[in-house]
Amino acid sequence: MPVAQKLAELLGAEVLLTDEPVGDGARKVVGDLKAGRIALLENLRFTPAEEANDDTFARGLASYAVRWHGDRPAVLWDAPAGARVTAPGLDPTWSTDSPKGDALLAPVAPPGTPVSLRRA
Repeated sequence: MPVAQKLAELLGAEVLLTDEPVGDGARKVVGDLKAGRIALLENLRFTPAEEANDDTFARGLASYAVRWHGDRPAVLWDAPAGARVTAPGLDPTWSTDSPKGDALLAPVAPPGTPVSLRRA
């Protein structure tokens, strides 16, 4: 049974599966979510850009993880071991080697897609 179908069955909610982890199609699915629905992104391990440490790909993934609390961005991450998570466009002084976590950063200007994930 496909993962999205099993997840929908277990949660009793509609699960929308994207055909890519980042890009216009994935962004539309996530952007159009309504209450009670879940978006499941395609496994990024099938994307050559992930292993190539592609900055555009990393920024695309990270853009899903930035949420705003007034003028303060909050980031949430689950990174591979050895990755360094930074947010140069949000808070140039902040970074972490922790593989999982969340952080509320200092107040900044309006949002963009300034978080990156790089393998050490």
